[in-house]
Amino acid sequence: MSKKNHLQILHIAPLTLLSTLFMPGCQSYPGADLREEVPASSPTVTLSLHAEAVESPQQGRASIDESALTPGSSTVFRWDAGDRVMLWMGEAQTPCIFSTPEGGTYAASFTYTGPAVETDRYFGFYPASERKETTQSLYIPTDGTVRQELPDHSMHLGRYRAMYTESITGRSGETTLEKIIFKPLTSLVVFKISNESGTAVSYSSVTLETSGNSQPVFYSHATYTAGSGAKEVTLPSSPTDHSVTLSLGKEKGIPVASGNTFHAFLPLFPSASLTDSPLQLRITTDAGKTITRSFPGSLLRSISSFRTGLFYLFHIRHTPSDELSITLPTISGWEAGGEVELTVD
Repeated sequence: MSKKNHLQILHIAPLTLLSTLFMPGCQSYPGADLREEVPASSPTVTLSLHAEAVESPQQGRASIDESALTPGSSTVFRWDAGDRVMLWMGEAQTPCIFSTPEGGTYAASFTYTGPAVETDRYFGFYPASERKETTQSLYIPTDGTVRQELPDHSMHLGRYRAMYTESITGRSGETTLEKIIFKPLTSLVVFKISNESGTAVSYSSVTLETSGNSQPVFYSHATYTAGSGAKEVTLPSSPTDHSVTLSLGKEKGIPVASGNTFHAFLPLFPSASLTDSPLQLRITTDAGKTITRSFPGSLLRSISSFRTGLFYLFHIRHTPSDELSITLPTISGWEAGGEVELTVD
């Protein structure tokens, strides 16, 4: 009799933004290096942008609220302090940077102060970059450069969690912009790693990799043109990487006492098909030990590929025999969107 395990894949809920335009006598220019210098006599505006959960309390955010990673609770997402979004305003597509000094869960206030802009058309992108052009170059390193320093900590995700908005038609001179919904362009793998080895372990990295003579399935680079309406990033013509690694800890890994569990968050671009590419999980420890475990072929066929806008949650158990047991239970409380449950024999 086969035992059935479950993997829950969750859609990332969109991010809703409400914004208001008003005219104070302000001469401060946050992020002024991103715009042309404006004479003191030029009209200025301050755009206040308020991001909040309008449709439900489980709305997409740039990072995960780790305080909600407890049994029986809903996992929500948050804006981090210092997060910035770019909006291109009007037919001139004037780039405007909005930033939030404090961030927030469920809601965050963003501001932009600078030259007056048109409001008859606008669209946005996250994260804001130094590029004023609408075509953005995106990069998620696969070589371990992405590092999670603390257990259950997702601050490293922000810069790798690209999101876009549709182009919105407004009215010239309006003072209140219509709500803007940011939608994800990347995928996210969450590892719930339980140390059941009987001794304390410092985990230094976790890797997804193809095995044998398989073709590459991962990408590290992509582009996206804001305002295009495209729902996916543009990837190279073929995958470039056989593996993708998340480094753990500051210098000597993340120490985990026996019997304890932590979560690791790995951002990904959408992958190529996994159905013909055997995939394995590799975990390394600070002691130099490497432990690997292959994913069942039936699971890979069910997943098909890592896709845009989805969470993939894996429960990894490090057993006393120094092996990795990959169980895929249905995770309760992850209510960030519609769920697809896969059954694995």
